Amino acid sequence: MVVMEANTPPESTLNTDGDELDLPAEQVVVAYHERTKHYYHRYAASLGYLDWAKQPDPFRRYDGAPLVRLPLPEEGRALPFWQLYVADNVVPAPLSVDSISLFLRYALSLTAWKQFAGATWPLRANPSSGNLHPTEGYLLLPSLDTIHNRPGVYHYASKEHGLELRADFDPLVWTAMTAEFPEGSFLVGLSSILWRPCNSPNWPACRCGSSRSCHSGRDGARPAA
Repeated sequence: MVVMEANTPPESTLNTDGDELDLPAEQVVVAYHERTKHYYHRYAASLGYLDWAKQPDPFRRYDGAPLVRLPLPEEGRALPFWQLYVADNVVPAPLSVDSISLFLRYALSLTAWKQFAGATWPLRANPSSGNLHPTEGYLLLPSLDTIHNRPGVYHYASKEHGLELRADFDPLVWTAMTAEFPEGSFLVGLSSILWRPCNSPNWPACRCGSSRSCHSGRDGARPAA
């Protein structure tokens, strides 16, 4: 038996006979991708409804990674907007767990939760895409007593407002890496994927490979950064 949706190009078919399912994983993935992506002449193959049990988790976590929860910043730290455009008007905060927490709170954290008809979803400080939030934040920090005793690479877990340790490294490497930066500096990295909007009735249509365009020119996707 050959599985193929109407108007699906022949090269995307996948034979599902029991004796022929022993295919390389790459071939299975490519065939699935071809069957479930949009084409100019048709929508992605779908069930016709959203399978909520298979909804992607909008919060990225790394299994087994140690998590350090950050203290929530105190309220009342208002900064007049005009001060952002006045040179040397804002005094840099010393690098500490509190200043890191404050930075992430206003750059990448959850800002609110919405609820409607029994469903809840979060809003974030950074631009999102289809509420799946493909932008992830990573920090390279020096040794901080309240976080880790060595320089490390961290992923920001927005739901927990915490840092997941992905790797640590020799302090000499950190010293060489930041030699040209002011004292108390740290590094921030953002990763993002071009997603197609989740307006089609299946979750596979919400994912997209970053190596190709997912939209017509009218619906071009932009990275959330």
